[in-house]
Amino acid sequence: MRRILLRGVVVFGFLFAGMQLVPTVTRSSAVTASEPHMAETAEPRVGSILNRSCQDCHSDRTQWPWYGRIAPVSWMLARDVRQGRRKLDFSQWARKPAPANERMKICDALSNGSMPPRAYTILHPDAEISERDVDLICAWADAAVEHEAGRLVSGLAVATAAPVGAATGSSSEGQYPLPPELGPSWLRHLGLRLSRTHMGQMGSTQPAPWSPRREPEVRDDNPSADDASSAKHPGPDSTRLDQQILNRPFVLTGADLYRLNCQSCHGPEGKGAPPEISSVISTAQGTSPVFLKKRMEQRGTPIGDEFASQLAAQAEETLRNQLKIGSQRMPPFRNLRDDEIEALICYLQKLAGVSPKDSDPFVQESAARIGGHVVNGTCRICHALASLSMVHSLSSMERQVRHGSSPMTRIMAVIGGNAMPAYPYFTDEEIAAAYYYLAEYRQRRDQDSNTTPTKPEVAHPPAGSRISNGNHR
Repeated sequence: MRRILLRGVVVFGFLFAGMQLVPTVTRSSAVTASEPHMAETAEPRVGSILNRSCQDCHSDRTQWPWYGRIAPVSWMLARDVRQGRRKLDFSQWARKPAPANERMKICDALSNGSMPPRAYTILHPDAEISERDVDLICAWADAAVEHEAGRLVSGLAVATAAPVGAATGSSSEGQYPLPPELGPSWLRHLGLRLSRTHMGQMGSTQPAPWSPRREPEVRDDNPSADDASSAKHPGPDSTRLDQQILNRPFVLTGADLYRLNCQSCHGPEGKGAPPEISSVISTAQGTSPVFLKKRMEQRGTPIGDEFASQLAAQAEETLRNQLKIGSQRMPPFRNLRDDEIEALICYLQKLAGVSPKDSDPFVQESAARIGGHVVNGTCRICHALASLSMVHSLSSMERQVRHGSSPMTRIMAVIGGNAMPAYPYFTDEEIAAAYYYLAEYRQRRDQDSNTTPTKPEVAHPPAGSRISNGNHR
């Protein structure tokens, strides 16, 4: 037994020594003495926070710990740093101002608690982020987004709000309210972290149910050999989305509109997560005169048909207003057209078992508008539009939507932090439409930034403020 144990120790020793011979980049990239410090390339107070909590993985100034030179730990750290720099590299800011989308991505990550990772702050206690730090960085991000909103409001997605084939006039009826949509995520507006809410996480693990909807087919005539998923759905930044999905309409039912805009918070059955997220069932039941009469009879207070119809009409009007302007915790859906609201209410009534109709009405939508529903109805619960625009690959977006965070991220979320949930109930065509919507925003933003290189002013949160400029929504 001792001989076997000794042999095992010897074998392990040789393997361990051999692993140390595998080259691993455990040093910072070459940094010239003239390269500015983060506190100089960003607003000084923001730069000091980024230096303290973020630069090890997101810049060329990585400070490798002693255990970062010992394999296999060195391999894992090197991988994390490579991934961090690929997603966001502060060192690039020495040559250009920090763009609004990167600022808002930082704000999103700090607000929802996904960054810095819990495993990192355990080993680096000084990297902990306070609420005041979050307020300061998000105010810095908001300043850039407000500046960008003022430049883009006249040009972005005006046509996407109109039904396919409809004329686009000067009226603002049905247009996306761009300045609010360019603001912070809804969770940050409420001052919530993803780990402390059910919002955006009540969807479903099942694919989209059958519906009489009609979707344009996504096709690639020139598939890429190195990315099968991208070959199936090429994006504007690779080959281009197939013109069928851009030019042919989607035809959706109220069930599809609910799935795109409401399901991530209220769940597939509309039950929500009381007391935080109310059920839509009782609200929809209140729009039925027949249901109201039966309920009042059960309570021993019968009412007539006329009064029941009046109460139902008032309840339906309240529901319409709530969809448009939201409530204290529910975001507004000002982008919804009247025909979309009508189809959505019909489905809510059907979900509540009080629908007076046998079938849902249909609505005809453009690909850009479908993308707007996905982004503004689901993604923006947790992410700002400016940070979502950093998705540069359709295949990457598909993986994130279909499967959520990586298994390692989900494991780390158990000890602290957040993991993105999966949304398998979006169809391939809907994900492609959302990618197109973001690509269109990114293209307009980049074009405009090339003609208007004005540097935005830095905003500072008021003393004691938890939410910086939260009235965007």
